[in-house]
Amino acid sequence: MSWQGGGVTNDRRDLPAELEAEMARRTPYGLHPEAKTGALTELSEAAADAARNLLDKAASRLARGQDDRADRLIARVVAMPYDEHWGCWHGTAMAGQLLFDALSTIAEEWAEAQESPEDYESVYWLHEDMNWAVDVMDPDNLAVLRETLETIVADATLLGISPRESRGLAAAAERMPAPSMPKSGWTVPPDASEMRREEMIRIYLDVLVDVMRVIDTSGGPQDSK
Repeated sequence: MSWQGGGVTNDRRDLPAELEAEMARRTPYGLHPEAKTGALTELSEAAADAARNLLDKAASRLARGQDDRADRLIARVVAMPYDEHWGCWHGTAMAGQLLFDALSTIAEEWAEAQESPEDYESVYWLHEDMNWAVDVMDPDNLAVLRETLETIVADATLLGISPRESRGLAAAAERMPAPSMPKSGWTVPPDASEMRREEMIRIYLDVLVDVMRVIDTSGGPQDSK
């Protein structure tokens, strides 16, 4: 399993012209008053998707050592305004969401094989790699990873993650330093500076690249059948 990120290859397609024009009408704290209220949800969803695509590409560039290209993508996300309708900065929210989704998806997809290993050629346990991560990752990054794992464990039933995997992830999280950042990238206040938002985005992406490198190095999840 070699993680390369996703999304389209042409960066300009991430922000459609009409979205860029609408976003330009926003104040730093939300939508310009003349914008139609009925379009708020659609605009927020489009902005979130755009931020996610840009961040996914940025993480992929970082994983390949293409820091300059990643910097340009991150700068575009940081420049996106605060969304009053959703109550978040899309950059920090989607950066944290990328990390959560990457790990929770792996755990969720392997739950069936974990419950019935006799029916599968191989079984992958995410918590085993998370225990290894404790020994090889930077403590600051581990603190962010811990918060993400604790969220996955809290949502284990909803996600359909097997009880053994959930217990293993909880145990791995307990070996990591206590979280030092805000509980979630979704909760960053509207008055947060660009520097602070960029710092949080970079931390989330750095953790994502690090943890996926750990998983890749271990051999990662393979096709189970």
